[in-house]
Amino acid sequence: MFLADFFVPATSAGTKTIEETAHMNGGNQETAHGAIRWLLILSFTINAALAVAALKLSSKPTAPFHEAPRPTIAVTLVTQHLATAESPAETLWVTNRFSWRQVESTNYEDYVANLRAIGCPANTLRDIVVADVARHFDTRRREVRIDLPFWTGGKKLKEAERARDAQINVLNKEEESLLQRLLDIEWSCGSRRKQMERFEEQALARFILGPMDDEKFWQTLRIVDQGQEFRNKLNARTGGILTEADENESRGLALDLLMRLENSLSPIELEEMLARKGALELFKNDALESLDLTPAEARQIGLARSGGGMSPDFFGLSLDESPEVKELHEYLFTNSVARLLGGTRFADFQRVQDSEFQRLYELTAQHQLPKETAIKVYDMRQLAADEVARVRADTSLDDAARQQKFEQMQTELRKAVSGELGSSYKDYLRSNGRWITNVTKL
Repeated sequence: MFLADFFVPATSAGTKTIEETAHMNGGNQETAHGAIRWLLILSFTINAALAVAALKLSSKPTAPFHEAPRPTIAVTLVTQHLATAESPAETLWVTNRFSWRQVESTNYEDYVANLRAIGCPANTLRDIVVADVARHFDTRRREVRIDLPFWTGGKKLKEAERARDAQINVLNKEEESLLQRLLDIEWSCGSRRKQMERFEEQALARFILGPMDDEKFWQTLRIVDQGQEFRNKLNARTGGILTEADENESRGLALDLLMRLENSLSPIELEEMLARKGALELFKNDALESLDLTPAEARQIGLARSGGGMSPDFFGLSLDESPEVKELHEYLFTNSVARLLGGTRFADFQRVQDSEFQRLYELTAQHQLPKETAIKVYDMRQLAADEVARVRADTSLDDAARQQKFEQMQTELRKAVSGELGSSYKDYLRSNGRWITNVTKL
């Protein structure tokens, strides 16, 4: 439908209406015919313009649809030819589409180079490569089997087991060498890879070693692991009975590992690691919680426990020390703690070292009793032991009088200790409280 249909109806009735309107407004018939003529010209002009526009739009090629570009790492050039009457035009579009096929490679050196080329972060790169290499070598290790009937035993089986273990050891060394070459880090195929996969163990290791950058953490952990691996092999081989050659070998390895640690860590990092390791060993005793030590005090006590410096014991490779050396170490540690805590709190520290108090503390904690209860019962036990010694040394008492004293003490102790422990009293009697009913054992 043209626009003229909206302005001028095609019937004569429509024309008459316009004439009548012009007559009513005081115009003549000529004026009405002039208005009609101008309207027809205007309508024709507008319709002609619309027709030309429609023709041009129908002949114009549709513009290609562009997808929103995706942020990736690879750039690909795509060409499209737009044919025209004169010459074909070539349009280049840049698209960012990533595929792992652009990175993956059957050659590990190329794989690592590709990951680095796309800007993969160092930690992510290491995790990807270590996991991939581990899967590869795990498959190879599973293929190492003992090809003997199941009933085989004796010397033949042991020889086959040794051959299998030797092949697996070769694969482990090959894996370690590959990772060191690819990532420029030392790596253990055993516990360290598993520890990396278990967040809790890795978090504990990071806590013990203290704050350090990621690469130094794994390097330090590898050095510590070497000491542990050697100790395990040595114990398996010797059954804990060391010859002089075994001791010399242990001492030599320990000194080598100590030197490597001291060279790789700053003095501050080394001291922090020693303090944390000493504190961890010390606080295996849950009763130390009763002392309410500050973090600074715990750190200083841990550092004193480690001897204030590196020793073969750091790697669990401590050899049988002479009684004089052990006594000297204990003397230095005790004096360090006494100076740090002062007289009263040092007495409390000595109390928590007693296994009797430790068991009492565990019992009261299980029954949700306050720590003061454990302290009171322990003090009763110490006073009772002193009184038993005094009665035994009293020459004015005969055996009957002495026994009567002991029975009186036992009656008083049962009443006092049961009053402190309440419902947990019977548990204490069954576990470690037999001294209450037989003070002569003190």
